[in-house]
Amino acid sequence: MSESVLLTDDHPVDPDDELLVAYLDNELEDNERQSVERRLVAEPEFRHRLQMLQTGWDWLDEIPGEAIDEKLVESTIEMVVSDIAPAKPEKASWLFENRRAVFTIAAIGFAFGVGVISTTYARRLSLQKQFDDLAVAEEIDAYSLGPDFKFFNELATNPRWQAMAFAMQQINERSMEPQRLVESLPADDIATAVKSLPSDQRDKLLVKWNRFESFDDSTKASLRDTAAKVNEREERDSLLTTMKVASIWIEDLPDEMRDAIRSDNANVRADAIEEAIQYKMADLSFDSGKLISESTSERIFAWLDAILWDRIDELPPEMAERFRSGVKQPNGNTEIFKLVMMYQMLDDPDQHGRRRFGFNRFPFSGGRPEPPQDGPPPPDGDADANRDGPSGRPPGPVRLRRVTEDEYSVLRSMLDKDALMTLDALTSYSTQFAGETAVNATLRTWAQESVRRHIAELRNHDDSTVLERYLDYDKDSRFGEDRDTLDLQSPSRIKKEIFDRRRFDFRR
Repeated sequence: MSESVLLTDDHPVDPDDELLVAYLDNELEDNERQSVERRLVAEPEFRHRLQMLQTGWDWLDEIPGEAIDEKLVESTIEMVVSDIAPAKPEKASWLFENRRAVFTIAAIGFAFGVGVISTTYARRLSLQKQFDDLAVAEEIDAYSLGPDFKFFNELATNPRWQAMAFAMQQINERSMEPQRLVESLPADDIATAVKSLPSDQRDKLLVKWNRFESFDDSTKASLRDTAAKVNEREERDSLLTTMKVASIWIEDLPDEMRDAIRSDNANVRADAIEEAIQYKMADLSFDSGKLISESTSERIFAWLDAILWDRIDELPPEMAERFRSGVKQPNGNTEIFKLVMMYQMLDDPDQHGRRRFGFNRFPFSGGRPEPPQDGPPPPDGDADANRDGPSGRPPGPVRLRRVTEDEYSVLRSMLDKDALMTLDALTSYSTQFAGETAVNATLRTWAQESVRRHIAELRNHDDSTVLERYLDYDKDSRFGEDRDTLDLQSPSRIKKEIFDRRRFDFRR
């Protein structure tokens, strides 16, 4: 039995079937019918197809007819009528009826959402800007120099400047490397973030922040621009370290020297940088007395005490004996007298008012200064000529001979390892220009600091209470015969008199 196939677009009616159906229905013309008959004779397959169609027609004739169902006819008519009749208007939905209110509410909600997002975004941008400005304020001194990267590279590649930078960090006991505290803070709230820092770091950061906020908009923009350019560079940390050291270095220079190191003339700039390095190293040496340890101070004082007795032995016998007996008296005034004589031995008139080792001008424009000679200083012609002369002026007070270079060399050999390292850091560069003058000037500063510490120790050696000092003030008679005169003084003067009373006693 052949498989039946539904007639679809994919399976169209066979033309031969249409032709055979027309033949069976006697709908063909004579010529078409004759053609079909010729094919039936010649083609068995065509003939077989005709037989199948004929059988199908016979079966259709045998199917009994079905009585007409009135309900089916009625329902069919109703369906036809409903399709022909006009459709009833549908009732509008609630959403359609209230579309204006719904649209208004939706628009308000959308605007509120956009506002919340915009506010959050703006707040985030503002917070980020505050943190960025705080990071700029953290290194405000360095960024204040501007993006002169050629100048900073010239300093960073100068071994003498690097030696000075190392000495500055060692003497000041702090590293100049950028800490980047702000970058480590949680970026939630700037006030909370700053409060999370240790008090010392927080106070320093707030001072710099207040300074940044005091600038005008153009200065702030310039600082931000410099910070952005620094952070874009690959060597930003080393560059920022150089800028921080340079800011401190330049700040302490005289105005003329400060302008010269930023000169457009390469030769002037190079000479000025060398002079400024030497100036700063001398400045560090003159201020380095506070760095020496107590053991170093005591060692220096013992060395100075031995030299003092040698100087006393150089005096005429009667005067030397008088000095010995006076120095050995166990009282404060005699001890102060001894310390004053030590200080006189350390005094160097050539260094008065000078913050450079023997230079009166740029070292490259003149020769190298000669170191001071050993032995007593040459006599002052005019002054000594008039002593005990025709004018009858009595001789001045005896002044002990100053400490010599050889004696400073002895002191240098007595220093411990740490003190020698500090001395080398301070003078390794300056000795290239000033010889041992730099070393001796630094040792002189340390010896003066040792004397000052002993003077301070004597001043503070007082077991009396503040009240006892006040009650005994009548004995001083500095402002009159009784304490009432003291009471009339300003509070600051009263405080100084009571707490620092020994300072006035020692001067008298």
